[in-house]
Amino acid sequence: PHGIWLIAAHTGERYGALLLKTLPASGGMPSTATEIGWHLHPDAWGRGIATEAARRVLRHAFESGLPRVLAVTHPDNLASQAVARRIGMRDAGLTDAYYDTTCRLFRVDRPAN
Repeated sequence: PHGIWLIAAHTGERYGALLLKTLPASGGMPSTATEIGWHLHPDAWGRGIATEAARRVLRHAFESGLPRVLAVTHPDNLASQAVARRIGMRDAGLTDAYYDTTCRLFRVDRPAN
């Protein structure tokens, strides 16, 4: 289910990218965690584009059998944290377990059917 997707309008306008990948653990330790992330051009910020794209990829992740998806943000990146909350992720606090830096961690588990 992992991949990187272009976020674009049907008009062809490109906004950025969304990814679903293995989340790199700090200190070079192996990780089995899956991360969702989004990177948009500033012209696309504040328009709901990241939220819509992330919802679709999160649905793909769970339909593909992933039990949990994580997101990490810079502790000061309130906009990305808002996207994480809008797609149903819950704030799990600060962590230094990933990327060899302190991040705010979000998680969501596959809904029970």
